[in-house]
Amino acid sequence: MDIYVPDDLLYKYLSYCVAEALSDNEYTDREAFLNIPVPIENLREVVDAIKDANLNNAEVNYKHEIELLDFIVGKALGLDDAEIGYIIKQFSEDPFLKRISPNMPHLGMKFQAYRSNYGRDGQRYL
Repeated sequence: MDIYVPDDLLYKYLSYCVAEALSDNEYTDREAFLNIPVPIENLREVVDAIKDANLNNAEVNYKHEIELLDFIVGKALGLDDAEIGYIIKQFSEDPFLKRISPNMPHLGMKFQAYRSNYGRDGQRYL
């Protein structure tokens, strides 16, 4: 079902709201869509703020840079664009591969916390 939105600003605002609503859960009902509040007085300012927030979205920028790096490495290995795209797609959709991510040295070491509540008094060996 297509919905025609006559105003470009209103379209940008509604597409953002629908994307946010669908990011929480896969399905939404008609009432949730009809109850989206529309800022009539300052719609342009709200759309500009959404645009600025999306430009400064670190996660999206990070993923874009990783994808560019994947293409550089893929080209160096002699892969064509279709093969590189397939590999990138598999790393985002495959149940095993999507859990693999680059190890970034600037993030530091990750330590796994140990349980401290062994037994009744918190001691591991009683």
